[in-house]
Amino acid sequence: MPREIGTVVRVEGRAATVHFNRRSACERCGACGMLKNQNVMELIVNVPFDVKPGDRVALTMDDSYFLLSTLLLYGLPLVALVTGVVAGVMLGARLFPGRDPELVGALTGIAAAAASYLALRLFGTRFAALRRSRMSLAKVEPGTESDE
Repeated sequence: MPREIGTVVRVEGRAATVHFNRRSACERCGACGMLKNQNVMELIVNVPFDVKPGDRVALTMDDSYFLLSTLLLYGLPLVALVTGVVAGVMLGARLFPGRDPELVGALTGIAAAAASYLALRLFGTRFAALRRSRMSLAKVEPGTESDE
């Protein structure tokens, strides 16, 4: 299970705002919702125990959600690219006579991959509730765990 250590910065009732630093290992994953140019992710989580600002907490992501995120972020665009290339090559000769079918396939493949990334971006907010339900928090005792 992927595990990140963060610091509580705000508490409102049972909801805590936690800051997590980006690690090099998760630089391009995006499963957590962090953008590429962000170094600190702010996440609001429901905390089943008492915390105060400055407390360290460990966030653990369920393996099945991590795998689903990886599949969506890498697998879907790859399938869209390959499907777009194959469809473009097959239909390119019929729809665009005199044009190179491989060029048409390459362009449709790139367009299909870009469309899949756009769709993931647009529907990403729908995964936010799933993301929260697939993550759990645990309090980290001082001196027992580091950011590394």
